[in-house]
Amino acid sequence: MLRAALSEGCGDFGRDPLDAHRPIGLRSINRLPVNERLQNFRAQLRLEMLQEDAQTDTVVPLRIVATGCAYLLRYQVASTGAEVSVLNRAGVVTSWITTADGFHIQLGKFLSSTTSSDDQHETVMREMEASKAEILALLGMLDLLDLLDMVRALGGTSAGVYFGGERIYHAAGEKNSYVFTFDARTGYPLAITQAQSATPEDNPSGASDTRVALQFSIDDYVRHDGSTIQAPMGIKSDVELLVDTAVACFYEWTATGRQQLEQIFALLDRDDDGSVSGHDVATQLLDAGHTNERADSIATEMTRLLCDSDNPSEEVTFLPFVGFWIMLLADDVRVSDPANETRVVPALQQLFLSASE
Repeated sequence: MLRAALSEGCGDFGRDPLDAHRPIGLRSINRLPVNERLQNFRAQLRLEMLQEDAQTDTVVPLRIVATGCAYLLRYQVASTGAEVSVLNRAGVVTSWITTADGFHIQLGKFLSSTTSSDDQHETVMREMEASKAEILALLGMLDLLDLLDMVRALGGTSAGVYFGGERIYHAAGEKNSYVFTFDARTGYPLAITQAQSATPEDNPSGASDTRVALQFSIDDYVRHDGSTIQAPMGIKSDVELLVDTAVACFYEWTATGRQQLEQIFALLDRDDDGSVSGHDVATQLLDAGHTNERADSIATEMTRLLCDSDNPSEEVTFLPFVGFWIMLLADDVRVSDPANETRVVPALQQLFLSASE
């Protein structure tokens, strides 16, 4: 869905328009489709909630790095010097906090932790304890934000409307409507306003609209070459953490249940190399009687969540495969509860061996 964008001339963006090198930079940004201008860039953001009943306007300063299929948001906790990072790669979120002395901690682990006397970072952790409420409030705002949806929505817009020195685009995404403001001369993005898309189900009584709206301003916009964004070593995505929990649970299943999943995996692993691809999954789903659309959708979702988005040919080995399907099919039984075996095994057999009529 996303392509690399031009990056030449970045160093000249802040110079006078008459500078001899400036037109190259301007042509680079103005020739890009508007949706690609929200890819492969770095900037400072000022994020705020737009609510009529808000007592005060809270502006949250963020730094962003975006590529074609991922974006990283960073927030500095002023009281401690720690930095909160939230990485969204193709919809898969990875979050961590970096202490002032450079130590990386899984964000969920930090938020649920209590400082103990044998903690090697006890002093730092105690100082950071008071910042948890601030971080939770930040995450509440970031949960509403989806730059990838913005890019998809903007890609389908028609020509924008000129208003003074700005060019305005309106677009609708999966859940939100957007207003994008670009500098008419340079083509730089200036601001984005987001509001939940209204449906009759959202407001059946016709009462006053209280849906949350966000706005963020974009400063210090600079293009870059689209290099991959990586989390620090040892930091896992939310999906990886849930899959790990599911795999640990799998080892507590009965021997019969484990064997049944091994047999399903072997059926998909047609070349017997110990891994399966999205194509392998889609092929078996078609053999089981699913439609092309459903087979492709299921296979795409598995590879999106488990594979490196920068390497679409990557395959899935047995344990991640098992963890993924336990995560999806455990239903009302917890992923960590071995009782989910009674839900997952029949559901997988139904899915891969005989589609419902």
